[in-house]
Amino acid sequence: MKIKQSLFAIGLGMLASNVCLAEHRFSIETSNAGYEDPQFDADPNALLFGYEYSISEHFSLSAKYGDGEVDGVFQTPIGSAEMEMEYMYGVYAKGYLYPDAKFKPYATLGYTKTKLTASAGQQVFGQSEDGFGYGIGVEYSVNDTMDLSLSYNQLIDKSEVELKSVNIGIGFSF
Repeated sequence: MKIKQSLFAIGLGMLASNVCLAEHRFSIETSNAGYEDPQFDADPNALLFGYEYSISEHFSLSAKYGDGEVDGVFQTPIGSAEMEMEYMYGVYAKGYLYPDAKFKPYATLGYTKTKLTASAGQQVFGQSEDGFGYGIGVEYSVNDTMDLSLSYNQLIDKSEVELKSVNIGIGFSF
């Protein structure tokens, strides 16, 4: 697991170090997610850090990484347990409808991987999932370098597993 996370961080750093003339954007988002599978349901809250690289006026590529907490005690295969979101990361293609407007609606397509861990005493149970998903959102330009964002994301959408989120964030472009 740590190797995959390290490779993801290295890839994110390589992407961030690109010195092309494109616009770069860093973001911080808070995510209220809903996770459902046959073994348990949870509503994790996560803090996400993102990097976005604009390829053209209407299209960009982005990567996000975060972790978070799950409030409450849940029934899992190991009994009543406290839960934690160990990580959530993904890569996404993002298309803007009106890139020069103050309100910029967009849609995303991408891949997400997440791991939730339940612990009860000495027992630990981890559930790792990945998949392709989509989302819609809007960014509001406060000024030339700062924006506020709101999005709905269906991050993983499989027959037995679903991860969706509502994110609110702030971004800085340069």
